[in-house]
Amino acid sequence: MPSLDRGWNCGAGAAAGGRGGGGVVSGEPYENIAKREVREQYLGTGIPAAYIFTTPELPVYEVIITPAKNFGTTSIQEELLKGPSKIKGVTLAPGTIFRHVNLWAGGAGFATPANIKEGIIKFKVERKWLSDNDFAESDISMLRWDGSNWIALETQVKTRDDNFTYLEAATNTFSPFAIAGLKEIPKVGAPVVVTETAKPVTTPAAGQTEKAPGFEIALAAAALSAVYMFGRKRR
Repeated sequence: MPSLDRGWNCGAGAAAGGRGGGGVVSGEPYENIAKREVREQYLGTGIPAAYIFTTPELPVYEVIITPAKNFGTTSIQEELLKGPSKIKGVTLAPGTIFRHVNLWAGGAGFATPANIKEGIIKFKVERKWLSDNDFAESDISMLRWDGSNWIALETQVKTRDDNFTYLEAATNTFSPFAIAGLKEIPKVGAPVVVTETAKPVTTPAAGQTEKAPGFEIALAAAALSAVYMFGRKRR
């Protein structure tokens, strides 16, 4: 797999709506968005531009776009979702999901292969999550919804620290994405078909505690004893 490293021109960007190439419009219901951030950069023909996201909770910390044309100042919006995307028609992503995230670039009609020569998504996954779910770093894939299926993107592990593994994925368009753990290695660019299913994790409801074995029997015995003693006192 070829390296995704490039010599990028990195501007600081601004947390504001876009102009020229267009501002972004999200199709995600507001109630399903946990965090969001908008950045903007100037897109000139063939010149890589880096969009750097600073909100700590967001899994994607940088997006780099090399445009095929001159679009001027253009925005990208990242949305961290509370659960699977609720956009009409989007199905559940396969595998064990670390995060659901939307990336919207430019105005209507901008985010297409004809306009984007190359795009790189830089994202991070918590190492504790990998350990808790028995995944190796190489089991992580960035999946993109293509309008009909979830497609596996070319994904590479780049580096790591004590808390996170840092990865990169290649794309030439933007839409809903899912960061997934997959034991079965997906074929890049093909619809992801997975036979494995994640084991559900059950958590006691608020106010509930697990009872030790025999708890109900002991409680019943105590109640009978109390009734017996009460009857003796009334004699």
